Amino acid sequence: MKGFSNVNVNLLDDDDDEEDRDAMLEKAEAKLKIAQEAYAKQGSTKDVLAKFEEAEILMQPILQHGLGRSRPRELELVLKGRLHQAAILAPLEDQPDRWPKVKALVEDVLAFDCTNCHALWLRALALQNGGLGTPGDVESTMKEAIEAARAGGKVKEAEQWEAELARLRAGAAEAKMKDESKAKPNGTGPIIEELEEDYEEPTNSTNNTTTTTTTNSK
Repeated sequence: MKGFSNVNVNLLDDDDDEEDRDAMLEKAEAKLKIAQEAYAKQGSTKDVLAKFEEAEILMQPILQHGLGRSRPRELELVLKGRLHQAAILAPLEDQPDRWPKVKALVEDVLAFDCTNCHALWLRALALQNGGLGTPGDVESTMKEAIEAARAGGKVKEAEQWEAELARLRAGAAEAKMKDESKAKPNGTGPIIEELEEDYEEPTNSTNNTTTTTTTNSK
């Protein structure tokens, strides 16, 4: 993760607190490393998600005053963990409120690293699948993610996401055409079949005689 310019490096004055803080950070780093290794082997599972959450819990005493008062090393650790949590949560369909949680996690990352392409893409998915944004919001965030990926040299991600965006646009265009087709009135009017050849001429109701057409001959 990149540097964090929005950090207020407010170090504790008490030496004992400093030692406790450093020890806490070391434990959290060890937990996070275990979680990352589990993610690499097992992928997105509830157990792996729990490991990342455990790593962050160890840092709660440090984080109680907010991310902005964390040291760069502490902040990087937390945001790295939150980005992983969002990536793991996204495909876990049985998790309640997963998309609002994904959105909140990646927005923490983007507050300090606004060009993180994976955070941007996950935010776009949360907006789209969680109904948390307009189609315009979704498309613009996807475009930001693609541009950030290309700028960061992540060509594979950029190409994959461009294909996803193209599919999204095609689907939207198709849906729009269907809606417009349904909305158009039928201008042809009712279709009435021709009468059969053996159709019987109706009788005149006034004199009950068959109506015929005559021509005068010279």
